[in-house]
Amino acid sequence: MNKRKLNQNLRTRILPIIETYALKDCKVRVIRARQNYGRYTSVDIRISASVRSSQDSWLPLHFYGPRHIRGFIRNQEQITQTINEWTKLWGLPNDSCITLKNIELVSSPTKV
Repeated sequence: MNKRKLNQNLRTRILPIIETYALKDCKVRVIRARQNYGRYTSVDIRISASVRSSQDSWLPLHFYGPRHIRGFIRNQEQITQTINEWTKLWGLPNDSCITLKNIELVSSPTKV
């Protein structure tokens, strides 16, 4: 399968993420995946979610600073595990080294 067809297949589905203590209503779409030097797979995603604040209320992603929320998303094991399983389905190797290269934050779940 060539790269263009692979990336079209990756975009076909919105991946639901199981709710955790800090994330709710999380929807992820894989935009692009590529294997770098055979060592790890880098993935571009588009995400919409609600995050629990320190006052115990749920706020959308755009209420936080982009650098902080992207770091938070990269550290969430549920997200990387789901993306790893999805990319493995389309023929990319099953890596524990999936890196989220570009994370596009979307305020509305319909725009994912």
